[in-house]
Amino acid sequence: MGAQTGKTVLVVDDDEAFAYAASRYLQEIGYSAVIALGSVAAFRELERRPIDIMIADVALGRGEPHGIALGRMARNANPDMPVVLITAYPELLEREKPLPGPSFVKPVELRLLASAVKAALH
Repeated sequence: MGAQTGKTVLVVDDDEAFAYAASRYLQEIGYSAVIALGSVAAFRELERRPIDIMIADVALGRGEPHGIALGRMARNANPDMPVVLITAYPELLEREKPLPGPSFVKPVELRLLASAVKAALH
């Protein structure tokens, strides 16, 4: 177990299994983690509570903003909020530069994702 950080991570992914695994891993190392299964749910969470960092999947549900747009909107509302992107479709990243934060290609090791969170928050 890691030391309590007091920081809240919003995990935005329509893959429930990945979102759950990532949030549990982050909780085990001392973060508070909140799951949103799409952009609309993420917006609700951003309005509901203070979020210190967002991890967003790029390809989210149909009819919703993708993770890159979500990250940009979150950064427009709070320029200090770090955003980390994850995707199974790296070609999507190339079309949307500049990105609102660092990106990882799935499958991503949770240890590496946690390292990116720690680096972004410090």
